[in-house]
Amino acid sequence: MTGQVAIGDLDTDHLIPLKQSLQQLLSTQLAELTFAQIVDGLPVEQSDTKWIFGHDPDLSGREAPSDNGFKTVFEWKSVFQVEDLMILSDNLQAAQSFQNTATGTREFHLRLIEMLAISLHTIAAQLFSYTNKPPYKCPRPQEPYVCLFTPSTIPGFSDPPEPMETPELIPSPHPTFLLHMDYRFHDQYPMGISDVVGYWAEYRIFGGVVLFDRGESEEELRDIYFHPNAGYRVFKLSEEQFNQLITFCLRTDDDSSPESSSPCPLPMAAEPQALRIHCDDTFDLHIFRDKYERNRLVIPDDRAGPPRRIRLEDDPGAQAVQQSLNQHFEEQDAKLASKLE
Repeated sequence: MTGQVAIGDLDTDHLIPLKQSLQQLLSTQLAELTFAQIVDGLPVEQSDTKWIFGHDPDLSGREAPSDNGFKTVFEWKSVFQVEDLMILSDNLQAAQSFQNTATGTREFHLRLIEMLAISLHTIAAQLFSYTNKPPYKCPRPQEPYVCLFTPSTIPGFSDPPEPMETPELIPSPHPTFLLHMDYRFHDQYPMGISDVVGYWAEYRIFGGVVLFDRGESEEELRDIYFHPNAGYRVFKLSEEQFNQLITFCLRTDDDSSPESSSPCPLPMAAEPQALRIHCDDTFDLHIFRDKYERNRLVIPDDRAGPPRRIRLEDDPGAQAVQQSLNQHFEEQDAKLASKLE
């Protein structure tokens, strides 16, 4: 692991907004639920876990974290101090860039979100390393697929092999259940598997791993993007979403503005007309947080790239057609049912 620097080293004008934002985020039920799952080393069963792991017996029917998970998170929050949080020295430039911004500006708010994502990621990774020890909970080894039938009457096929009495189990490629499918390269992460869990926590709380358009220089912060899990495309936050996030993070107890009573906007999802980008294209468009977070897809010139699947939710036009068809068939079914009565 690389060296560390303290969040508390920021000047007061930048530390206070970051502290306020992080405390606001950690006070949400969503954060408590996420951190309790980290303590358990197991997520609750949801649509994304089924998409990744299928109906895994360790997750099947798991509707909530354990009481011990919530208890540990409550005890941790009672002693946690933002000023004492140590982030990796790899993030020193991000902290310095944040400190160089003028408070209240758009650049200040962008850099604030960057530091908030780094801080949340670090807390989740550290909490996991403190409460979980190897071997970590992960999908069970699977038996290899053995074809017990081959059509020997077809030319080129031979008789099937004799089935193995005790087939060797294949270990899971996933080091933990707490992972985002596109951020699982623990061998190249500074904190290893704990970083995998950190990316998962970002996705669960924000709605996706937090990325930025860094421009041609790859040192700027132009816009914010979230990278959801389970095959959804990277999407750009709208200005309204960006403002909602900033308003929520900087909300104070004595704030009497109408926005102060608005509910937590997290996790966020792509708006219908949001700019969506395939994850293999983000690096070419200078959209990332850290270069080591994922591996760039390299396709030889003489080969076509893999087919790109798209989920219905990432195609508003196709989704509208599907909804229209569903409504049409429901109306037809209702008319038919009324005639049969």
